[in-house]
Amino acid sequence: MKKTFYILCAAATALVSCNKAEVATQIADSSSRQISFCAENFYSFNTKAITNGDAVSVFSGSPVEGAANQQYNITGFSSNAGSLVKAGAGFLWGITQMGTTTTAPFYAIYPYSADGRSDFSSTNDLAWNITTAANVSYAMNVLAAYTTASPGEGESKLTSPDAVSLSFKHPFVLLEYTITNSDSFDSIKEVKISQVPNQGYLYYNAALAKPKMESETIVLGEEVMAYSDGKYYAVIFAAEGQTPKVTIEMNSGAKASYTTTSTDFTQGYKYTATIEYTRTHSEVASVRDVSVSFTSKETWDSGVISSPGSQTSVEEGTTNSNWPGIRGTNLTIGGSAPTWSLSVPMTCIGDGLYEAEITKVGDGNMEFKVYIKGSNTWKGGGTEHSGTSKWDNTWSMYDDDASGNIVWGESPSIVRFDGTNVYVRTKN
Repeated sequence: MKKTFYILCAAATALVSCNKAEVATQIADSSSRQISFCAENFYSFNTKAITNGDAVSVFSGSPVEGAANQQYNITGFSSNAGSLVKAGAGFLWGITQMGTTTTAPFYAIYPYSADGRSDFSSTNDLAWNITTAANVSYAMNVLAAYTTASPGEGESKLTSPDAVSLSFKHPFVLLEYTITNSDSFDSIKEVKISQVPNQGYLYYNAALAKPKMESETIVLGEEVMAYSDGKYYAVIFAAEGQTPKVTIEMNSGAKASYTTTSTDFTQGYKYTATIEYTRTHSEVASVRDVSVSFTSKETWDSGVISSPGSQTSVEEGTTNSNWPGIRGTNLTIGGSAPTWSLSVPMTCIGDGLYEAEITKVGDGNMEFKVYIKGSNTWKGGGTEHSGTSKWDNTWSMYDDDASGNIVWGESPSIVRFDGTNVYVRTKN
């Protein structure tokens, strides 16, 4: 009887030893330790154009095995969620983690960037300077996720560990301006935004961004060109009591500045405002201070924008620039008739470039010059045109000559002024 017992015990011991060996083999097998990821809240504010194959940068550290920052690609994307599949070697659960609740950190950033902007380390937070239009364009689509996770406890987790779940969110704040130009004689050259916290850090241990500080004061970045796709955008760090300033520069050289009322900006939100630029340009105010209010705050997730604020408290400057106009006789410009003492403003079509379409009226010769009121300066003149030139991109140039007028024989025609010379050609 005892003999039988010893035989059974020995057999059981051999069986246990065999199972331990198999488990050890399973743990050592990298395929069973491969980390899988599922992700949610994949929203791209501007276009929501995230698709399968888009790349995400994933960081992890000890006891997880694998290179610190790796590319994973989105797959199975639907309803702003999907899975991440490795583009290279991928991450492995540490051998000592298998079958336990021992956690490791995971930080992910979308979109993946090969230039290092999405590279992380546990001792080096990511510094961000959103100080150019290109950086704004990149930052407005950035998503970040942070979590700690383990493969799960129990024997079943040795061969089928839990997936790591990543929930993404926008770490920054988006400012969106709708700018309406109500000046028919001028056009917007550029829009810049200043007085905003656009320097700071993405922190390793949370999907969190904070502005750069010096002596417990938020550092406000220098003026940055707005990114534009029809509207104008800046990306900043969340902070309280901020007063962003928008400066609009027109192609004529005129400028207007618009400062928002003090606003508390919350991470992951977009704020919208509407600005209407208006001015009649027989003369140009070069400096204007305007107050606007952000009256809309929506999550980037929703993509919905409420009725934005409007322009208030316009204070016109007193410095006038030299806006060119047409003076003359027997012609009209856009239905307005100039005289030798009354200008009709030309339309600014580019950086310091102006045009006007002139149409002959009356029985006499159509005569005109370009006149700059601010400097009391006449441009062009002294030459009579025969009317033989056609709309063929050929311009006749008229030097600055105050001794006579430009006598133009064909209607309608186009007058162009580049700040120095006057050019004319017919339009057919």
